[in-house]
Amino acid sequence: AAWDQLAERVAWLREKAGLPSCLSAVGVDARLFVEMSGEAARQWTAGFNPREAIIGELEAIYHAAHEDGGR
Repeated sequence: AAWDQLAERVAWLREKAGLPSCLSAVGVDARLFVEMSGEAARQWTAGFNPREAIIGELEAIYHAAHEDGGR
């Protein structure tokens, strides 16, 4: 599918650029995710999302990105 191809391409570009693939690789402490999620939900940019910014869902995204970069 096109979505998978895009994700593979972005992962390839990230790897070629030498960028880390997860939050833990840059020292982000998972204990901060609750606070980070609340702050993200309150950002003015959250108002432009097509879906409501729900703190629990944002926290789950941070956890997924912490371990494996979502891939």
